[in-house]
Parts: sequence; C-alpha cells; structure tokens
Amino acid sequence: MSLEEEYQKLLIKQYYTKPKARAEISALFNLFADCFDTVDAFREAFNLETAQGDPLDIIGSWVGVSRFQPSGERKGFFGFENHAKALPFGQKSGKKQGGFRSKFSQDFLPLKLPDKQYRRLIKLKIIKNTALATATQTGDVSLSSLQQAVNFAMEGEGYLIDRQNMSLTLVITPKADREWLEFILRLDLLPRPQGVQINYVTQEPKGTFGFSEHQNAISWYSRFDTNPEARIGYFAQKTFLQKRR
Repeated sequence: MSLEEEYQKLLIKQYYTKPKARAEISALFNLFADCFDTVDAFREAFNLETAQGDPLDIIGSWVGVSRFQPSGERKGFFGFENHAKALPFGQKSGKKQGGFRSKFSQDFLPLKLPDKQYRRLIKLKIIKNTALATATQTGDVSLSSLQQAVNFAMEGEGYLIDRQNMSLTLVITPKADREWLEFILRLDLLPRPQGVQINYVTQEPKGTFGFSEHQNAISWYSRFDTNPEARIGYFAQKTFLQKRR
C-alpha cells in the first residue's frame, strides 16, 4: 500500500467515498511527489545494510569511526620459518619480504577498509555506544549486553565469564580471528563497564584441560595412559593482549 492510499484511508466517514476528497489527496501527493521520492532515496542510500562508498563513510562519521585506520594492518618483519607470521628476507621470487625490526619501526601499516569490513566496524561502534553494562541480557531487549557484543565482534568465537570481583574474562576459541580482535581492541570498540578489568584468554588448539561436565574438555595426564600425548589437556593460556580497564 502506497503512502497516498494510507492517507486516503484516514478520511472521515462522510468523505471516505467522495471522489473529490480522494482526488484532493492525490493532487497534494502529486505536488509533493519529488519531495517524497527524495526522502525515500535518502533513506535507501543511508541504509547501513546496503550503503556503499561515500554514504557509508558519512554513516561512519555520524557514529565516530573512519574507514582509514593508521594502525589497521600489522606490519610483517623478517623471521625464521617456525614463526607463522615471519617473512623471508631478500628473496627474488616475488614473495612478500620482511625487513629487520628495530625499536623505531612502526608495527602497523595504514589500512583503507573495504565496505564489508567497514560496515562491521560501524556496527561495532554503534553497539559500544548503546550496549548495557551487563554480562548477559537483562532489561531492555533493544540494547545489547556485553556477551551479545562479544558474539557479534568475534562471530560467536568468544564468551565472557563474570568473576564477580570487578573483572571479566573473555575466553577466545582457537577459531577466532586474533588479528581482528587485536584490531578492534586497538580501536577500543569492545564495550566494557567503567573500572572493570577484562582479561583475555585463548584456548589451545590441541584442546584444553577441564572437568567431565564440559563436553569438549580433555583430561589431565595420567601415567597409566597408553598414548598420553593424544589425551593430554592443556591449560588455557593468556593471549599477548593486555588487560584493560
């Protein structure tokens, strides 16, 4: 149903079937048709789910996050092959090369975010601006809890534990994108209550030690195991990310 038809339905009973009354509404809508089309086009252009290019940049400026990030991508340096992120040095094969790192080196390179990644960043900023300071959902369901914010930021690969001592622990699964987590933490886009410390812990890909009620837990070493290496559960380790308040 068009907006014109909706207004025609608002006519009072004695005018509802009168052709002149309905024609007057049609004439007014024809007069302001360009205005309505402009408003509709504006709404469509600045729809966060579909906006691209300049309109998306404008939405980002409204919420306070830029497409251009000076510390967006971690810079690669020379290293040895047993380091997953090390780069070779001086090769002529056309592969990406890494120089020596010094204390004066910049650790990050500037990055221009593509629309898809920038849209995700804008949504994170909106969530931070509106999130509740609660670990789980309570009260107003239109606002995000801290756990819901983590679910969106980490695509379901992280969960919060409230330690009940003014600290939270964010547990990160091995499937999580660590570089993305580092990036959003540098931009301070994860919501957190004021004065509450957040500790970041990552699970080992081999499986972490835990108790029987956790279906994914692995038992601790036993000298009676015939193949103990395949069944050892490792303690979860803290990431290189710093504690934050």
